[in-house]
Amino acid sequence: MDALLLTTQYGGAKTVAAKLLSSALFVMGICTWFWLLDFLAFSAVFGSFAGFMAPLYAVKNFANTLLNLSLGQYALFSCTLKTAGMLALGAGILLVSSLFKNALFPFIISLSGAFGLIFWQGEFMNSGHLWAKLVNPFVLMVNRELFRKAEFLALGVRQL
Repeated sequence: MDALLLTTQYGGAKTVAAKLLSSALFVMGICTWFWLLDFLAFSAVFGSFAGFMAPLYAVKNFANTLLNLSLGQYALFSCTLKTAGMLALGAGILLVSSLFKNALFPFIISLSGAFGLIFWQGEFMNSGHLWAKLVNPFVLMVNRELFRKAEFLALGVRQL
């Protein structure tokens, strides 16, 4: 990458911006593709789009949710959150790759970090540790656990 930055006529800033933009567009394209495949597969299995306008709380697992959305709105909201989680993970991988010249070290560090975040997400999934859930991008990718039940966060207020 350093050799490419030195040989372009526009310099490093535009090349880095182009790399960030192309990475973000790639992640968004892949996430949209998988969301469409998932949505169409579920629609084909159940035979219709009839439940698209049903309220989210009609689903048993979301009976105690705070969201006032239809199933279709929740599907779009879920896709957006999954894409945001993948963008955060991709940005972290790009940050690690910018710190090393060798390609093997960023790969090993990013893979280890991803496994660590997956483990962390599994450990805190059904716990009351909301802060541990908010900083992990993998929680956004499995976001149904965030909205399945009502969780509250004490912000310095004494609980009675």
